[in-house]
Amino acid sequence: MTSPAPLDAVAARPEPTTTAAKFSSEVAVTRSEERLTVHTVRLPVARVRFRKRIVTETRTVTIEVSREELIEERETIEGSADQPSEQDASLPARELEIVLHEQRPVITMKTVAVERVLVRTRSVTEDQRITEPLGKEQVELHRDEPASVQALHVDG
Repeated sequence: MTSPAPLDAVAARPEPTTTAAKFSSEVAVTRSEERLTVHTVRLPVARVRFRKRIVTETRTVTIEVSREELIEERETIEGSADQPSEQDASLPARELEIVLHEQRPVITMKTVAVERVLVRTRSVTEDQRITEPLGKEQVELHRDEPASVQALHVDG
């Protein structure tokens, strides 16, 4: 161990110049700090499903229908009941047939396009503030001086 230098010698020591000084050992410390990098990621946030369903609603419609009815009319023929008429004499005895008709409602349903539902998506851009604490290294230099030198600083 070397003995501490006397007070005069410490004060008389010349200051080294940076150009002429040669270091016998060198220690380097790298200081780092965190940098904030923000980007976006597209993620699914909702799913929308479209379904068509049939809703039944009852409709009442009035429609006019007609039918044929048989009307029987009897006329008395003038003349004697013993003498056949000319019309009756010409017709042979047979059945006569008359077809009666009626109208009946016929229901027909047809699907018709009445509305088009269009669904779109749009991109809405907004600013969002992000706050994050960032770490930063600091380099501090602490010099441990021998007790005799510390005493000189206190007294001197």
